[in-house]
Amino acid sequence: MWKVLLGFAAALACVYAQTTTGTVSGFVSDPAGAAVAGANVQLINQGTGLALKAVSGEGGNYVFPLVQPGAYEISIEKSGFQRFIRTFTLEVTQQARLDAQLVVGQVSENVTVSAATVLLESETSNLGQVITQRQVMDLPLNGRNPFALAALTPGVTPLGGFGAGLAQQRGAAQSAGANNFMSNGGMTGSNEILLDGIPITVCCQGQPALIPTIDTTEEFKVQTSTSQAEFGRTSGAILNIVTKSGTNPIPGRTDRRTPLRYNQFGIAIGGPVILPKIYNGKDKTFFFANYEKVFLRRSLFRTFSVPTEAMRNGDLSAAPAEIFDPATVTPNPSLPGRFLRTTFPNRIIPRNRQIGLSQNVLKLYPLPQRTGILNNLDSVASSRDDDLSRSAILMDSSLGHFIEKMFERRCSMSRENKHDSGAAEGARR
Repeated sequence: MWKVLLGFAAALACVYAQTTTGTVSGFVSDPAGAAVAGANVQLINQGTGLALKAVSGEGGNYVFPLVQPGAYEISIEKSGFQRFIRTFTLEVTQQARLDAQLVVGQVSENVTVSAATVLLESETSNLGQVITQRQVMDLPLNGRNPFALAALTPGVTPLGGFGAGLAQQRGAAQSAGANNFMSNGGMTGSNEILLDGIPITVCCQGQPALIPTIDTTEEFKVQTSTSQAEFGRTSGAILNIVTKSGTNPIPGRTDRRTPLRYNQFGIAIGGPVILPKIYNGKDKTFFFANYEKVFLRRSLFRTFSVPTEAMRNGDLSAAPAEIFDPATVTPNPSLPGRFLRTTFPNRIIPRNRQIGLSQNVLKLYPLPQRTGILNNLDSVASSRDDDLSRSAILMDSSLGHFIEKMFERRCSMSRENKHDSGAAEGARR
């Protein structure tokens, strides 16, 4: 009974490993290229501190299966050789090969490889691209839908509604659009979407049951062709998403969002031209009018340089140039017509030389948020308003079936107003 349960558990682990986890393997050799057996290999997850251990076999090979994506450090030790250390990042479903050639020496000596060299992936032939966590977090996404970044993959063609956020359309349409892309000519809506190894596509349009936020998405891989046998249920691509897990450092993220208001409205009306007691244009003369208005209110977030507390008190010692006393202007005896001035000692303006006007002006500037004299304040810099209006009027008249349209008149107009309150006003708020 226990053997059956253990076998079932192992089978589940293998299924999970074939969808999100990767493999790290390699060959350990001496300076002559001969296999080194019995080398102690340790793989440490830099986020969680989890350590996996293995020993190279008679042929010098080692392997770590079922490895979660993330940043790792691998170390290889063998008596008579220096310790080999390398850091790298394992991506979704990556079959990474990392060979190590040991150097003769003491184990207490280290050979550290820190170059961000792309690891060989010779164990699989699938094609695709990994969208990294940095891309997910840093690239602009209108509506915060990470699926939109799949369009960065060669061979992927996004179609209508793909990658849209809730700010652009309702939730049901957003989910339907999440699978509305083609991969290398494959059928739209027939792409498989996996979340932590679990298929989340549902019936009808192949939309996912949920769309993870960018803050919970660690990374994802878009596999476009020649995927392994364990991936099925698709005539297109495979979008393989991995969510974040806990780490020893406590991560956090705070978004400062500037005001954004978008209002779009309008009216359209049409019918026969009827002037009571004057003209009845039914079946003859018609009009159609349309008016549309857009209000867009948004603020800009910028970085400023403002006076420090020391500068407000006359201490300009952090300034990059000398500060001259304007009350010490004297003729230059060596250059007639030229003048000399004396600098303030240590670039400090005495308190009795500071006028009240300058102190009042300084009160209009906010205090810096961090040290330094440059780029020391983040603030909403300005309010930018865009007003767009469009209008159109159409009128046509006909004389029955003989003359379909006797005349037609169209008038269309578009007007846009922009207003920027300016950086100084925004900084004072």
